[in-house]
Amino acid sequence: MTEPYSAEPPRKSPTWPFAAVVAGLLAAGVLLGLPAAGISVPWAAGPTADPCPPDEAQAYLDRSLELLEEWDQANERARSTSRIVLSSAVGELQELRTTLSAVESPPCAQDYRLALMAYMDEIIAGYQTFMAGGADADVLAHFGEADAALASARDHLQRLTEQIGQQDP
Repeated sequence: MTEPYSAEPPRKSPTWPFAAVVAGLLAAGVLLGLPAAGISVPWAAGPTADPCPPDEAQAYLDRSLELLEEWDQANERARSTSRIVLSSAVGELQELRTTLSAVESPPCAQDYRLALMAYMDEIIAGYQTFMAGGADADVLAHFGEADAALASARDHLQRLTEQIGQQDP
């Protein structure tokens, strides 16, 4: 049991200097009026940018779904093309994937965008593996990964659509 009035000064924890510096910086930021100077600090109250502006999110969804329709048509053509002439169909799929990657999306649509691009990447990789004479198991593995990525994209699309709907006035 320690005595309440010890002759030794209290020991400081090893993190004490760090905590003191952080506390000093926080105090300086508040005392210097950084929020008033237009410098963004996490504890400053005030308006913040909407991470999901409904009009931007809807514009991205419209464009991505338009590209996805073109993708589905090109993918259908690729499925019915022989291995010898498949490269032109795969080239069309690659162009659509490149076009999608160039479309800017709001931060709230990033998960949907990434899942959709992963789906496209796996489909393209599956066709490329097939054209190169790869093992059927490898081709099927790519298409299986594509199915999983597409399911993820659908989930993200549903959440994003709900999020946009909740923000409409």
